[in-house]
Amino acid sequence: MNLQFDNISAPSTRLIVKKIFQNIQKNPILFIHLARIFDLKRKKINSICDSNYATEVDELIDEIFDNPTIHCEPAAKDELALLIKQAYRDGYFDDIRSEVLEYIVYEYGPFLIDNYNVLKYMEPTIKHGSILIGNLKKIDSVFRVSDNERLEFVECKANICSVIPASLALNELSKAHRGKVEYLVNAKEYLSVHFCEPVIYFACYNSEYSDQLRNVHENWGYNYFNFLGAMDIYDHIQNFQKEK
Repeated sequence: MNLQFDNISAPSTRLIVKKIFQNIQKNPILFIHLARIFDLKRKKINSICDSNYATEVDELIDEIFDNPTIHCEPAAKDELALLIKQAYRDGYFDDIRSEVLEYIVYEYGPFLIDNYNVLKYMEPTIKHGSILIGNLKKIDSVFRVSDNERLEFVECKANICSVIPASLALNELSKAHRGKVEYLVNAKEYLSVHFCEPVIYFACYNSEYSDQLRNVHENWGYNYFNFLGAMDIYDHIQNFQKEK
């Protein structure tokens, strides 16, 4: 009996998310700088109360995109800088930041298994007959070639530290975050027995995540969890576009 993938979602249709993605698609180098901004400034601008924070955000964006070492047309840098400033002033900033990462991961994945003939699923319900794989949670992107080859799971977290702190014990996670971890553990155990051991990634904007990864591997005991930071994703986008 084959695996079933149901209740599939799609990448964000939010206009600002699509525009940011299109800018990254044309100029992948800009992803590194977008990620740096989203990593350093993690909350939206409240137009009434946050005038100082708004100045900080705008100055950081201008400083990063004024960097002459970014080999990209000035118009492209200016356009993305403006979109990011708009995102920080949008009431749905947290959603926008997350949806951009999810969009990029979905479009440029998978990250380990072969890109050719791959099937992509966003937040699917996966079943083997009547058996639910994982639990009732959803994982952002799942990539599949066939039931005889490894699935690849990628869960997106704009800030990996908010889900997997450097020292927090597994049993101290919030219920929501623990549910995602349990999903991946359960899916790994079931698929390893009945199909193939899956590949598991957490994708994030963070440039540094070694302490969080050490916590997962050494303290939680999940050495099959892997992380994708900003440079990892950028390198993959570069390789993906060369192959195309």
